[in-house]
Amino acid sequence: MNEQRENRSYFAAANGYKGFRSNFDRIFSPLSLNKMFVIKGGPGTGKSTLMKKIATEFEKDATVTRIYCSSDPESLDGLIIEKNEKIIGIADGTAPHVIEPTYPGAKEEIINLADGFDYHGLYEKNKEIITLAKQKKREFEKAYSALEVAGSIRKHITAFLIDNEDYSKAECIARSLIVDERTDVKSRKNDYFLISAFCKSGHVRLNNPISKRTLSVHGDNISEYILMSKLKEELNAKNCILNIHYSPLSDELVEAIETEECYYIVADKTHESFDSSTLIKTSEEYNKFRGMYLTLLEAAKKSFNEASIYHFELEKIYSQKINFENNALIYKHISQEINYILNK
Repeated sequence: MNEQRENRSYFAAANGYKGFRSNFDRIFSPLSLNKMFVIKGGPGTGKSTLMKKIATEFEKDATVTRIYCSSDPESLDGLIIEKNEKIIGIADGTAPHVIEPTYPGAKEEIINLADGFDYHGLYEKNKEIITLAKQKKREFEKAYSALEVAGSIRKHITAFLIDNEDYSKAECIARSLIVDERTDVKSRKNDYFLISAFCKSGHVRLNNPISKRTLSVHGDNISEYILMSKLKEELNAKNCILNIHYSPLSDELVEAIETEECYYIVADKTHESFDSSTLIKTSEEYNKFRGMYLTLLEAAKKSFNEASIYHFELEKIYSQKINFENNALIYKHISQEINYILNK
């Protein structure tokens, strides 16, 4: 039974050209879950640590999907636990993806780690906390500003600097790359799950092992998404897409497509890959705008890194002003509730 389980990892939110976008409301819809635990608490209060501990406990005999933080891929933002046709969600319900209960008690339970706060100690640190929070917010604003301009430049490149002949060539190549596919599959399960994030480390992809044939598309940060768009069109026409994942930068950029026979993904070179940069007849103007685009991505990455430094300082303050024994009691309570629901 354990061999058939497929524990996966995804992002449910993203930093992109239009700022922050979240799919939490779709992934953690109360009507699709038997139970939802919404974790509240400030930075450094142990939300991610709590979820990691729960994931480790239940992945032994249940399917566990880990949802990672789009700004810090080492931290968990949520879990989906499945067993015996029961589905339980656990999610960080604090900003920027605030979750408020729709059916409190009946479907959702609020777990407040702030119950363990040393409020007097935090009050003494209020000026430092406010300053760090403002600095963090400012860096996020700078990052989103850079990404917004980058998105406009990318749109200019694809609209005016790549001609119809290049798009026709991409269409022909897409057709040649597609393997023989079943045409009776019409399910799209994971179009709101993201396999990568854009953050302080740049473009970061989660390592989900793929057992089927994989074709990676790599290029110049522009051409690969043009080819992936054409692959999507061709595979759509065959009605054979199982799952589709979009880029964190835009839900108009296809990052991966899974069919019964193959996994097509924007990634570095593998044993089976295609260099999409050969698609485009580059020009001096194309290279100039592409250079501007990459410079803006680098600026956004730098600002996200600065924001993470301020966030880390906030975490240090909060972690020193909380009673973590309270978290141990909360963990025990959640664990008991999950076992009750999954085995009822």
